[in-house]
Amino acid sequence: MPAPEYKSYDDEQAELGSLQGQIKTHEAHLKKLSKLGNSCPTCEQDIDEEFKNSLLKSEEEEISSLNEKITELKSSIETIKAGNKSHQYKQE
Repeated sequence: MPAPEYKSYDDEQAELGSLQGQIKTHEAHLKKLSKLGNSCPTCEQDIDEEFKNSLLKSEEEEISSLNEKITELKSSIETIKAGNKSHQYKQE
């Protein structure tokens, strides 16, 4: 049986880093939105509670979606690593 081909996972690793950075950005927005009271700190206008809650929900959903993608990428990276390990073993 031929050895599986060695495969780089650099692209997956780069995408993983990008997604993790996006999560940090969304978490910062979530934290900022959570701290808002009932008025805008800049213009002092009243903030609609429903609108604020919809923004919070949107950020939470985006974080959840990104976490799912991260889980899939990590699984893909582990699969590639296992294949590479098998490749190395068969080459020896």
